[in-house]
Amino acid sequence: MIPLLWIKGIIAAIVISMVTGLGYLGYSKVKNIGYVEAETKYLKVIEEHNIAVAAKIDSLEKSSNELISVYTKSNSELTKTVNKVVYGLKGKTLTIVKNGECLPTKTFSDSFNEINRTVNQNMKESQK
Repeated sequence: MIPLLWIKGIIAAIVISMVTGLGYLGYSKVKNIGYVEAETKYLKVIEEHNIAVAAKIDSLEKSSNELISVYTKSNSELTKTVNKVVYGLKGKTLTIVKNGECLPTKTFSDSFNEINRTVNQNMKESQK
């Protein structure tokens, strides 16, 4: 027969195992509840963040479309204005003052080209 001390030891081991097992099951249950609550909380936070990001993206797209529209309109008006100026000055002479001398040119395009050359030359000299 099994001695009484061994039986008490086996019963104590079984009781300890059951208490430990129940404790672990309880801990796991509470831990899982915490994880589920945290997951729910942060899924909501992430969803709110995604909605805010989507709203910002929509705002940026709207702003960029408005900028494109304004740019197109402005570019069209500028082209019309430049065409009017070029048409109004076509064939007319202009005078460029250089080093205190008046240098008349044959056409507006000659004056424009001379101004560009002068500006480019001045820019190159200022960069040195």
